[in-house]
Amino acid sequence: MREVRRSERFDAHKAKRFVNRVNKSARRGSVELEAVLITAVMFPLATALYYLAARAFSVMYLTIAGILEWPYL
Repeated sequence: MREVRRSERFDAHKAKRFVNRVNKSARRGSVELEAVLITAVMFPLATALYYLAARAFSVMYLTIAGILEWPYL
């Protein structure tokens, strides 16, 4: 077997610092992505669903009213 010199050994402390640095930048990117998704995707979708739900409730009200009024026509 080949003898491993000290300079070639895996330095756990440096590796841990590198992983922490990578995780921080990944977290920063994910926060930015979340903000973009909320603003650009979810807000218009929620607005559209709000107006579609109001229309659906009005159609449901008219349907129930028609079913209840039908015997009395």
